[in-house]
Amino acid sequence: MTDRIGMEHRRTIKGMIGRMIRGRQLLSALILLVGGVTLHAQTVLSERFELQMEGDTLLYPALLPGTVQGTLMERGVLPHHFIESNEDSVQWVSDRNWLYTTHFEIDRDALDAHKGYLLKLGGVDTFAEVYINGALAGRCDNFFKTYQWEVKKLLRAGDNRLVIRLLSPTRIAHAHYLSNGFMYPADNDRAAVKYSPFVRTAPYHYGWDWGPRMITMGVMQPIELLPVDGPQLGEIYVKSDIEWEAPGKARRASVEVNYALREVVQGVDDANRLRVTLYHPDGRLAGTAEVGSPQCGVNYQSRFELERPELWMPNGWGEQPLYKVVREVQGEGYHQSDTTLVGVREIRLERKPDRYGDSFTFVVNNRPIYIKGANYLPHDRRFGGGGRTLQELFEEDIVPAHFNMLRLWGGGIYETEAFYTLADKYGILVWQDLPFACTTYPNDPIFRASVTREIEDQMSRIRNHPSIALVCGNNEVLEGLKHWGWQRSYNYSEEQYRQMFADYDSFFREMIPERLRAVIPHVDYIHGSPVSSNWGRPESFLSGDSHNWRVWFGGEDFTEFDRNPGRFSSEYGFQAFPEMKTIQSFAPDREIDTLTIYSPILKNRQRSFIGNQRITDYMERDYPVPDRFSDYIYVGQLLQGHGMAYAIRAVRRAYPVNMGTLYWQLNDVWPTVSWSSVDYWGNHKALHYYVKEAYAPYIIDVAEGQLWVASDAIADTPRQYVATVTCHNYEGDRLWEESYPFGVDRAPFSQKVSAAIPAVAEPSEVYMVLSLTDTSGELLARSLHYPVKPKEMALKPASPDYTVEAEEGCLRLTLRSHTLIKDLYIKTPWQGARYSNNFFDLLPGERYTVEIRHPDITDATSADRLRFNSLNRILQQYKP
Repeated sequence: MTDRIGMEHRRTIKGMIGRMIRGRQLLSALILLVGGVTLHAQTVLSERFELQMEGDTLLYPALLPGTVQGTLMERGVLPHHFIESNEDSVQWVSDRNWLYTTHFEIDRDALDAHKGYLLKLGGVDTFAEVYINGALAGRCDNFFKTYQWEVKKLLRAGDNRLVIRLLSPTRIAHAHYLSNGFMYPADNDRAAVKYSPFVRTAPYHYGWDWGPRMITMGVMQPIELLPVDGPQLGEIYVKSDIEWEAPGKARRASVEVNYALREVVQGVDDANRLRVTLYHPDGRLAGTAEVGSPQCGVNYQSRFELERPELWMPNGWGEQPLYKVVREVQGEGYHQSDTTLVGVREIRLERKPDRYGDSFTFVVNNRPIYIKGANYLPHDRRFGGGGRTLQELFEEDIVPAHFNMLRLWGGGIYETEAFYTLADKYGILVWQDLPFACTTYPNDPIFRASVTREIEDQMSRIRNHPSIALVCGNNEVLEGLKHWGWQRSYNYSEEQYRQMFADYDSFFREMIPERLRAVIPHVDYIHGSPVSSNWGRPESFLSGDSHNWRVWFGGEDFTEFDRNPGRFSSEYGFQAFPEMKTIQSFAPDREIDTLTIYSPILKNRQRSFIGNQRITDYMERDYPVPDRFSDYIYVGQLLQGHGMAYAIRAVRRAYPVNMGTLYWQLNDVWPTVSWSSVDYWGNHKALHYYVKEAYAPYIIDVAEGQLWVASDAIADTPRQYVATVTCHNYEGDRLWEESYPFGVDRAPFSQKVSAAIPAVAEPSEVYMVLSLTDTSGELLARSLHYPVKPKEMALKPASPDYTVEAEEGCLRLTLRSHTLIKDLYIKTPWQGARYSNNFFDLLPGERYTVEIRHPDITDATSADRLRFNSLNRILQQYKP
């Protein structure tokens, strides 16, 4: 039978991506047009451009910030690479040169009134020449650099023309490749010739095992023309020295502000006053420092003393108060000011030998912290970001799941100011990989100079954010050199391969940390992740951070994490298909249940070299394997969710040997099958709901028949708890109950609280409720345990009884059942709908309410928009 919801969705999905792009561009236009087109002071020169392929006469209206490919898709010249296998049809764009052209007016009075004008560009992807009124203003060669040039002599009263000539990255990189004499081992670069190591842009643009090859060309930040009448405020660096009274409690702090003036127009170097003011988080004045007759190029330093400072705390530990630093420079006829928000905190990475091996522990505000989070891919705003903002990502995906850290993985980017500001606001620590991943890189003087400037630009920009916890040189480059067989597969000579090791040391162990010590000395650095471990050698997991891919790539069961939790689990994961409406977004004309894992469109979307069959191989161990693809998707999400939740609980049980978990991966850069817990359109897979439970401040769990409790909450005094196990049959009748009182001296902790829980006569017909309370009776944790594998459960046929209440933007669903309904999934047609919970167990006799939020919900929305699935139905239909 045809799924009516699927049919409705397919009728609209083709226009969805286009509407998102148009909506984003219209919003950009509305924002940018506020400045007008006649320059009086500061103008953002990016509201109207014409795009042209070099050598062609066709002109396309375009908006910047934006990309060539995005404009061509909007104008119908390119098919959208998200749809079907269109990715192959868009590769030609990056083999051409492209021209962005615009014009702007400057009246004579404005031109004469200012001593200079700066043209400022950032996010230029990647090679470009910039012309004003027929003259070359400057060149760009690195997406991660910011460029500014003094251009007053190029300007004229009246009409001015700006042209940005974007040069083909593949053609430029091809010259580098030919002159290099060999190819770098960039296995994730999905082309016969691996160009990506030569191009300083996000490595994943060239393809990865979860994403497309889309080498975008464009400008991703506003283009500014800034009038200059005096020295400019230069970089600012604020750091705190804290005197500790106790872990997490500061007696006093010294806030040091380092700052300077820059002479950006020759001869404009006089100022009357330079002032720095520090304000408390509540707005009270904390102190002021002033420099009379400041000079350009001189580094100034002001120090402010704070008694009992308010500490910036990670999510789950407390609040995130921010102090405000205001700088002002004043001269004859001009005034400039800026504001920097900073947090008083101390973060360090503690790595030292201990009785287990070599530790990898983050210490925040003089207290070790257990890390909970995920690896984060760029929120890919090049093509609409799934219609979601960064604010929504933090509020809907990150903070509610009890994260306290994100790893900005090395195949991506340095994030935007908005991202780091949100991390500061919500207490999310940032592990910042530099954008190097899974290949060796050039080490010639020009490449080194470009990276040096990149690091100076980016680290100066982000270093004052209290969320920055670690800088990491790369992802898996040394791992690849040592263990991935590159010498054999790329036929490198002994001399070439030795040089790659030498270049690694020169680049990641010498040059980069030297520059970081000069620019961001208060943040710790590691040369790469993993530091030294390899998943083929589990004994190495006892040293530093680990990428344990023995599950998925190695085929091991999820109990692998009981055996090898690692000192810090910085990468591990398992794949699942996204839900049906996300598959329909890239296969809009396909009937879902005519697909299989072997269908060409799904094989095209699977970029992991072991393929979709690996999901089935694991599924057969614990579940029946449905032949209907929509059911296969559902069971695959249960497999990923329950398996990864078990892995998370296992590494948490290993505290204090293990001090952190960052699963792979939080999000996607396009609609696809991947390791993500949240798909491109913002739909939470089963995994994300289970992560929220596994990352709760307290967890209670059964492993190998033993009852465990773990907590990352803070407690410096002894506390008493009671762990309770209650056994029920599937109709909810209580069969027995056991309680286990225990105490801990302090928290965080992980403790086995029973040698063995009682065995049951019919394990396929019972479930256990695990609960943790304190001495006051407050419920701290609750979970369910099943003694047998899902495919062995004797679940009965059941559907929930429910009532529906609808209002604008919200559907409230109240459910009950007379018998256990396992892994109840509520399906709706709304892309990116927010559920208070989903994929949950509905216990017999309990009343459970789920809220579903989406703008398309109205007070007239009825229950016929809902569909249900459950493990009960799957076992009835597919169990032998």
